[in-house]
Amino acid sequence: MSRSREALTFEYQQLARLAAEYQRRIDLLNAALEEISNAKTAVSELESLQNDEEMLVPLGAGVMARAAYRRGRLLVNIGSGVIVEKDFDEVKSFLESREKTVRDTINKLSLEYQKILNRLAEIEKQLG
Repeated sequence: MSRSREALTFEYQQLARLAAEYQRRIDLLNAALEEISNAKTAVSELESLQNDEEMLVPLGAGVMARAAYRRGRLLVNIGSGVIVEKDFDEVKSFLESREKTVRDTINKLSLEYQKILNRLAEIEKQLG
């Protein structure tokens, strides 16, 4: 195998690994977007409940608990384990901001991912 061909093969392998990592990160960010969307829906539903109205709270693995909702502020994890109280409008704004940040990051990663895929296609042609 010629030196040039070896270099292209090595570059291809490195880029393929990088592409897989970008795809994994994009998938994780899409899951985060879905979680944000679910949180926005839940906040809207909570906002419509009356004080002491009963609701079901999912605990995981199909287990739920009945809970009486006391209307008021919500608790929000703002990062590094720091939890603060926010009213409904503040929570909605917080979620919108997070959603925008995640979408912007997905867009940037997607552009880079596409560049990598384009280079991989070029290398495939050269290796033909």
